[in-house]
Amino acid sequence: MSATVKLGLGLLASKGILPKEEMIQVFQECLVELGFTNQNNRLIQNGTVIGTLTIKDRIILSMNRASVNQNLNQIEKIRTLFAHRAEVAQKDCIYQKEQAINQSKQNLETYNKLVKELDEEKHNMQKALERQQKDSCEAIKEELIEAAINNGYEVEEIKNKESQVQLQLVRREY
Repeated sequence: MSATVKLGLGLLASKGILPKEEMIQVFQECLVELGFTNQNNRLIQNGTVIGTLTIKDRIILSMNRASVNQNLNQIEKIRTLFAHRAEVAQKDCIYQKEQAINQSKQNLETYNKLVKELDEEKHNMQKALERQQKDSCEAIKEELIEAAINNGYEVEEIKNKESQVQLQLVRREY
């Protein structure tokens, strides 16, 4: 002859309510506050085993169906306190992740700015190296033209009959 025992199941913590480690920590704090202990995944109150906890993505309490009615009030206290604490922990978790995202965004912006500055510096260095390899007169002419343009002048290059170069700087204001 075989006997069967019907088990009562109660969901104490929903899947995804918090990251797993944080969910377990908040749950343990709730148990301590309400006078429960978790020993080897057994929920105990005042030395009495209430049921067995399954702690994975969610927390489920399995207990003998006969004891469900006796412990229903205590189970609801655990669920209610956990729900309140989980809500606070969720807000804190979301806030921390938003701050990390903002920090990453700022770091990315700083990184992009540094990359842009480096690219400009490499370009300027390459241009200066090319200029350095030209003859002295051509190099100084290019330096003067670049400086004038950077200061808002238009530059006209005029060659006279003797192959001399004259630079005319014009600033136009509109």
